[in-house]
Amino acid sequence: MKELFFEKKVKNKKSAKKEPGKTLCEQCGLFQTCISPYMEPTGEGRKKILIIAEAPGKKEDEAGTQLIGDAGKLLRQKLAALDIDLDKDCWKTNAVVCRPPKNRTPTAKEIKCCHPRLMETVKRLQPEKIFLLGKTPITSFYHESEAYPMESWVGKCIPHHELNCFVFPMYHPQFLNYNNDDVILWKIFDAQLKQAVEWNQPYEPSEYELDIEILIEEIDAILFLNEIMDKKIIAFDYEATGLKPYHPDHKILCMGIAYGKNKAAAFPIFESPLFKNTLEKLLTGPSKKIAHNIKYEELWTRKIFGYKVRNWYWDTMLASHILDNSKKSSGLKFEAHVNFGFENYDNEIKNYISAKEPGINSFNRMDQVATRTLLHYCAMDALFSLKLYGKQRRKFDKHLQKGFDLFMEGSLALVDVEDNGMFIDQKYFNKQENHLQRRMDKELQAILSDKDVKAFEAMEKKEFNINSNTQLSKFLYSYLKLESPKETKKGNPSTDAEALEHLDVPFVQSLLKYRKLDKIKNTYISSFLHNMGSDGKIHPSFSLTRVKTYRSSSSDPNFQNIPKRDKESQKIIRTGLLPSPGRQLLEVDYSGIEVRISSCYHQDPAMLEYIYQPDTDMHRDQAIEIFQTKDIKKEQRYLAKNGFVFPQFYGSYYELCAQDIWSNMTAEMKKELPQKNLEQFKKHLKKVEDKFWNERFTVYRDWKKKVWEQYLKRGYVETVTGFRPTGRYKKNEVLNYPIQGAAFHCLLKSLISLNRWLADNKMETNIIGQIHDSIVLDLVPSEKETILPMLRKIMCEDIREDWKWIIVPLDIEMEISEIDGNWYNLQEVSNASY
Repeated sequence: MKELFFEKKVKNKKSAKKEPGKTLCEQCGLFQTCISPYMEPTGEGRKKILIIAEAPGKKEDEAGTQLIGDAGKLLRQKLAALDIDLDKDCWKTNAVVCRPPKNRTPTAKEIKCCHPRLMETVKRLQPEKIFLLGKTPITSFYHESEAYPMESWVGKCIPHHELNCFVFPMYHPQFLNYNNDDVILWKIFDAQLKQAVEWNQPYEPSEYELDIEILIEEIDAILFLNEIMDKKIIAFDYEATGLKPYHPDHKILCMGIAYGKNKAAAFPIFESPLFKNTLEKLLTGPSKKIAHNIKYEELWTRKIFGYKVRNWYWDTMLASHILDNSKKSSGLKFEAHVNFGFENYDNEIKNYISAKEPGINSFNRMDQVATRTLLHYCAMDALFSLKLYGKQRRKFDKHLQKGFDLFMEGSLALVDVEDNGMFIDQKYFNKQENHLQRRMDKELQAILSDKDVKAFEAMEKKEFNINSNTQLSKFLYSYLKLESPKETKKGNPSTDAEALEHLDVPFVQSLLKYRKLDKIKNTYISSFLHNMGSDGKIHPSFSLTRVKTYRSSSSDPNFQNIPKRDKESQKIIRTGLLPSPGRQLLEVDYSGIEVRISSCYHQDPAMLEYIYQPDTDMHRDQAIEIFQTKDIKKEQRYLAKNGFVFPQFYGSYYELCAQDIWSNMTAEMKKELPQKNLEQFKKHLKKVEDKFWNERFTVYRDWKKKVWEQYLKRGYVETVTGFRPTGRYKKNEVLNYPIQGAAFHCLLKSLISLNRWLADNKMETNIIGQIHDSIVLDLVPSEKETILPMLRKIMCEDIREDWKWIIVPLDIEMEISEIDGNWYNLQEVSNASY
């Protein structure tokens, strides 16, 4: 069956429900407190531009017209520079037409109550372009706006199929006035406004008419697959019963394929050999393949159908993240909305997508969705993937293509890593859960039986809630009169772990123990057990689309935040992570990779000397400056490294460094210092910092200044690996992103090469995990002597041959378990072995 689809009209959920006997205005109530209630639109609208601001301010309310205050003046100036007269060429209105008291931001209820009035205004005026100034009008226009920050909306040109126009979300001019020194914000706003004003493409409904085929019968699906067999490029999408295919009952329910302009089809997955052979011929054939997150389609293809997709060409999720790393999400639904104006096409199935329980063995309820509804949704996903590719491709230059190619290869290599998985000791973790719970109960009893807690409960007339930071703060700092070691960003006494660790009170020590045990049990062990597949392994996901620095992230379970510093947590958790039977775990770690990569950028001779001369020690030298003695102990070197050197490289300054080092020094260390209090130590560290940058690393200092100035001029910073972080960043972010990103990309490139070498040489050893600067392998003991030297060759030598910008030697360190050991009991591998 073939059907022609144009976006279904969906009732906007932002309109408030009428309370019995009250109009929406009466529910809102703002009309009762303002001078000019129900403010009507103003302006002549000669160029059919409708500008929707937030709400009237004091001046607007007094005059009965919009945008005449400071924000309006700024907007007039900006528009005049683009030959637009705000009053003659535009209409002006607000998302909320009555002034909120004291110019406060409108509430969600007020926005909802005013939404019908706003939409009636828009339909009456019939604009060709709508400028949404700030989050309030965006919230009124689009139901999912709360889920995404302003950065995800600004700069978009969104077609609106009900209003037959284009919508341009942008920052409110008053936001610029509040951030007068933010050079990049002003550049972004100017670019947004210019794009919106100069947009001259008329809205063409035919551009958004989607030709969707719903193929219910198997013969129709087979005929369709044969018809598109010779297509040069296709995009496809699966709908499956879960997130990962590691439960024996998981299956792919249907498939959508887009194959031409606005053309797509979807069909169930049939079981006949003829259907499956035809599908395999397509997926392994010469057509270029596109998907929104190729890792998902590739993994499910392998596990359910038993083969790999050939000729992967484009991942629209990767491309979306590369083009805009500031967004909260690169999800297809949001991309379809802001790029093509299709909002809510998942309305009928969204309640069926999520699984009821956590973990990879959980099932969603997609199999309960009506067949035609599910197929239609699946086809839409495929179609928007293809349309998005067409739009993205034009934005990629040679530099960005380099980064995209790395991420495409990396994604497919990470599919192998995820699929390989890591064994866990289920019995051990079950035993630990019970043991940890008993310890937690003991600490909880100590907390609740504390005499001060009892007295506090009596005073408050309610039970003490250890999970309430508000109650905890009141107990510690108001009731017990303890001095807070640090404050929150809002200036309140802090109750985070760092603050509590400095409070030498039995109650606090019990609370910290309880929290640590709770985290081990319910964050780590619980996640491992929930995410263990039927094969006895965890299969963590590794994503390249969630981190602003273009590093990776991990989830289900999170493989990258397993504790390493806290020895008890490390032992409990890593002891239950195992190699395959008869194998060893091998972890290979880049040594000082971020320092080395930073040197490739700034090329400071002093830093290069530290790298090239192995007998020198930058952190020890800095410890001598900080602690004013040549007899440097291990703990002092650690504090110098992690409390000063790296924080300075990452953009911190002497005052914060002094506070951190001082709070972590032992009483004995402080006693040996000439400075006897924190204020004196701060003054000392200010001199140390001055010498650090103005005598020792002057070239590095000048590089930082140059990069910051370039960013202020261009609005972005480039990495040597093919990425271009663009948007509003703090200075330390601008200086760190290129280094942190490129350091991880060295690991990713090495992982790709190692994964390929293992496969090409038919090694049984495989990669089972990845952290930002390390790779974890499931090592076959008989292959050890071959693999160890190959790791050094790939990670330290071959990469420098391919990437000539790496001007310093790279180094690695390795740790290995016993055969049938675990990830906690590791021994260092001697350099002589590799």
